[in-house]
Amino acid sequence: MTVPLIPLASPLHDSQSVHRILEQTKTALGPEATPRLEWHPLVTEVSQIPPIGSLAVLLVLTGGTEFLGAQVQAEEILLLVHRSQNSLPAALELRTFFERKGRRASILIPQELTRLLPLKEKAWQAVGAFRRSRLARVGGSASWLMGSQIDPVLIEQRFRIRCEEVSLQEMFRLFEGGSTDDLWRQPWLTAETCGIGAEDLPKADRFAGALLAYAKAQGWDGLALSCFDFLLATGTSGCLALAELNRNHISAGCEGDLPALLTMRLLALLSGRSTFMGNPSWIEMDRVLLAHCTISPSLVQEFRLRTHFESGTSVAVAGTLIPGEYTLVKIAPSLEGIFFAPCRTLPWESQENLCRTQVLLEMKGAERLKRLPLANHLVLVPGDWTKELAEVASILQLPILS
Repeated sequence: MTVPLIPLASPLHDSQSVHRILEQTKTALGPEATPRLEWHPLVTEVSQIPPIGSLAVLLVLTGGTEFLGAQVQAEEILLLVHRSQNSLPAALELRTFFERKGRRASILIPQELTRLLPLKEKAWQAVGAFRRSRLARVGGSASWLMGSQIDPVLIEQRFRIRCEEVSLQEMFRLFEGGSTDDLWRQPWLTAETCGIGAEDLPKADRFAGALLAYAKAQGWDGLALSCFDFLLATGTSGCLALAELNRNHISAGCEGDLPALLTMRLLALLSGRSTFMGNPSWIEMDRVLLAHCTISPSLVQEFRLRTHFESGTSVAVAGTLIPGEYTLVKIAPSLEGIFFAPCRTLPWESQENLCRTQVLLEMKGAERLKRLPLANHLVLVPGDWTKELAEVASILQLPILS
């Protein structure tokens, strides 16, 4: 993604001075900013303004450019100013105009733009892809997710994201017709197993392969599966299938939880990594224990295949997450807020009375999770993405919950 930069000047000003300032600005921005910017020709009248999408830089070369700048339709405007030619007064007028219209605007000097541009570019790139996402909820949401129920129509209204509803019967058809040929060799065949019946892994693998192929054919970027209903009907869990989808860069969540799926998709786009959706099984002081029965192999240093925790049947993934820094995130089920915080893994001995993949996190002020309207599932992503998430939250007009 490159960010369009539109130089604005009044025809009344001396053209030599205008071009001198233009060249000085290019030099001041330096080689770091140059590849990220798409320089447009000098604009001195309305007819020369190009169509612009999400983010634009307006180089305010002179005063008298307020009306020109006001015609730019980008969602966010970065107003680049310099010390002469009434550049700053014009930018102040424009910033107020844009903010009154409900659009983001800020005034920057070249050094500030160079520093902020990578963050702005990354955030807008993620938001653009997020809004283009195609998601699916398969079999509805679990009945116990009382605080997480949401109509897909609201998701489209709020984020422009299309979310399809797919019947569980379609999954039964896939399960019966699936093949193990594509996936059986890696990585599941070589994994250590514990307590799994002889037929369980081939069945879980068959469903994983069928669901992955189906999701790709449908063009889905993510899905939330009503996995318990599928397990009760077929005797096979969806844990392996969801792990396989996440491994293949299709965000896949449990129990038909759409707010969690939205969070997973956003984080995957922002970070380029798989994510882990888990139950906050215990919260105390500055510690959070997350647990669930599926995780992408790309997030763990080792894993075993065990039985699904609640049912004691079929297949689940028991992984040990790679130690280090993470970010814990959740878009509120109301779709009107987002929580995120940096955290770090702590040593932990796996327990038998929790879902199979478990990770203990150190997070400052963890107790606040008990009062925030986030419902059950939280999402974990490797690395500290708090700066980028703050930018994304601002773009999406999501208040940061703290």
